[in-house]
Amino acid sequence: MRALSQIQKKAIAASSYMEVQNKLHGGGAIDGKYITLRCPENSGSTYFCHKRFFSVVLMAVVDADYKFQFVDVGAEGSAGDASIFARSSFGFAILNGTIETPEPKPIPNGTILKHGFVADKAFPLKMNIMRPFPGGLSVADRQKRVYNYRLSRARLVVENALGILAARWRIFNSPIDCKLETVDSIVKAYCCLHNFVMSENSQYCPINFVDAQSGNRKIIPGAWRNMVSDNWLQQQQRQGANNFAVTPMTIRTKFLKYFNSGQGALPWQEEHLFG
Repeated sequence: MRALSQIQKKAIAASSYMEVQNKLHGGGAIDGKYITLRCPENSGSTYFCHKRFFSVVLMAVVDADYKFQFVDVGAEGSAGDASIFARSSFGFAILNGTIETPEPKPIPNGTILKHGFVADKAFPLKMNIMRPFPGGLSVADRQKRVYNYRLSRARLVVENALGILAARWRIFNSPIDCKLETVDSIVKAYCCLHNFVMSENSQYCPINFVDAQSGNRKIIPGAWRNMVSDNWLQQQQRQGANNFAVTPMTIRTKFLKYFNSGQGALPWQEEHLFG
């Protein structure tokens, strides 16, 4: 994929689009996906994931146009997302504060917030990684539920990008039978092809191929969901650590307040969640 410096530049452009869509300071969305394999030689259970098939993990950062900005391939399926992310060059740069993101800027209520990447509960809460509050929220936790809903909407871009990839390139819908190092090259090549065709051919991802919103703001599943294997659709039951540093928690609280304020709320979010 791109060199890291190019990813950093693209994050600036991606963030502006995601702000328009979600009123969210976002540089992109992060997620991981199992790539199923025939059992690698002499690998034992190393590549055997909890879903009971052999796999490596595709870790991806996606922009708001469903294009891959960074991918890491080859981590064993038995590893967790947080561990794989930390070992990737992009994850290392984020966790060590060396990734360049757009300058912090004030939101309409005057609070200055950093741009961050959105992720699910498997990833750590960091200064520039926004993850949801843990599950089990009660009815009284309205503001936290709004925050989780807003992140869930923003994360749809990476889920849909991975879905488009699997629907259009059928190699991902059955176990890949080749050497591990070849799998790495194959997956990266298809991610590059995906980006190219997304830019050059509108029929690759036509209207209704990705998830969309209905008039009442409910999510209408995209057509790609009917074109991929059951293994691809299965969500990994992942859970990250819940012990966070004080500063990232403070930043998350600021986003929570903003998403529930007059300036940051989406017009339909209350009705969608509680109506």
